[in-house]
Formats: sequence, structure tokens, C-alpha cells
Amino acid sequence: MSDPVPYAELDPPVRELVRILNELGGVSTIGSCGGHEDGTPGDIHAPADEWWVTFELEPADREAATTAPSPEAWLDLEFLVYWVGCLIARGREVMIVPYAPPPHVNEPGRMLRFELRGFRGGEDGVEPGEVAAWIRKGLDELYVPQEGP
Repeated sequence: MSDPVPYAELDPPVRELVRILNELGGVSTIGSCGGHEDGTPGDIHAPADEWWVTFELEPADREAATTAPSPEAWLDLEFLVYWVGCLIARGREVMIVPYAPPPHVNEPGRMLRFELRGFRGGEDGVEPGEVAAWIRKGLDELYVPQEGP
């Protein structure tokens, strides 16, 4: 997919979550933030009570005009949306949302990304390490990888 991730350079709170997401064959992380005291909502540095990891899906054909996901990437996304949705159903402050940068300065058809975002505040707040452990549990107990070509 991409070059090795420099895990030692990532914000410590999100390292394990980034590592687990990158273990999925159809997902590649492209950005993250563990939260910063001087961060602001919508900025590259999240506020201290927020964190996020942005990922993209492995395309079926890198040379195509659009980067439609590979079957493995689609299965990985379905699993993540379902399994993180189980945390949401339990009232935890975490979500997966689609994201695309502005098309006029990027490549239309090749911009869709997803953000796994969480909030630490209150009794329903969640740390990225908790989400990483939850995803690991789902991978170990119920994930069904794609078989064959």
C-alpha cells in the first residue's frame, strides 16, 4: 500500500490505533492526531479532548480514473463501520465519517477518505487505545477476511 508508517513519530495516544488499522489489508492510514492542548476543532491539531485517524481504502485499480475500493478494502470498511457502530450503540463518543478535500485543488474521483474520530470528555468519552483494543477484539473474534482472488 504505502511506505512504512513512522510509528515513533505519531502522537502516543493514537499509535496503537494506527497500527491496528494498518494491519487491515485494504486500509491505509494517512494522518492522525492524539489531541493537543493548543489544538482547535477543524485544525490539523485536535483539541486536547479529541483525537482522530484518517484512512483511505486500497483501490481496486490504481490506474483507473476513480479509486473505487478493492473487495478487501470494502470488507474492511464494512467491518470497521459495523464494529465501531457497536461502540456508538453503547453510547461511546466515537464515529467514522467520510471526508474529501476540496476538489478544485485535488483529484476528483481519488479524494474520498474516512476519519475515525473520538472524544475524551464526560462519562462516555473514549481513548484511542480503547478503540484499538475494541477493534483488535473484533478482528480476533468475528472478522472474516476475503477469500481467494
